Amino acid sequence: MAEDSKELVHQLSAVVKEKAEAKDGFKLTVEIPSFKSKYPTILTRVPPAEAAKLIIGQPVNLRLKRGGLKEGKDGSLPWHYWWDFVAIADSAAAPEPEKLQPAPDWDARQASIQRQTAFKGAVELVCAMLAKDKLPTGQKPSAFVRDLTDYFEEVIQNVRTSTKAQEDAEMERDRKDLFG
Repeated sequence: MAEDSKELVHQLSAVVKEKAEAKDGFKLTVEIPSFKSKYPTILTRVPPAEAAKLIIGQPVNLRLKRGGLKEGKDGSLPWHYWWDFVAIADSAAAPEPEKLQPAPDWDARQASIQRQTAFKGAVELVCAMLAKDKLPTGQKPSAFVRDLTDYFEEVIQNVRTSTKAQEDAEMERDRKDLFG
């Protein structure tokens, strides 16, 4: 999502996990495999007529528009944004949906270890930056630890989308900023 695609309408394959009536339409909980997120995406303000066409557990092509950036996210991944429902895509014009791969069994213990490891690395880096007075201006240490923990967790889970050259350049820049 390198280009600014906020105003573009995206056609995405999804699976409806839940739908609930709300005061401003329906709220849908959907899985969008192409987002590669371990959490579902929430769509609100879905018109009742459209929600009635959706069957829980069935794949569907949806037309969605990228909304605002979620708090604490950097926008590098599609699930860092809120998504707005536009319509159910016309199945005749819809591209063939991507094949759904069965998700590997989620290991809560492994996820906890990864999160703890990411948190430890983030705390150590922020402490080193504070000791050298190198924390970004206006950045609260707690918020920076949270953001770094999310980043490090993505690195550990190997879901970062940057290239090796980009990672090396970023690490070199950070090393120079931190240690001179």
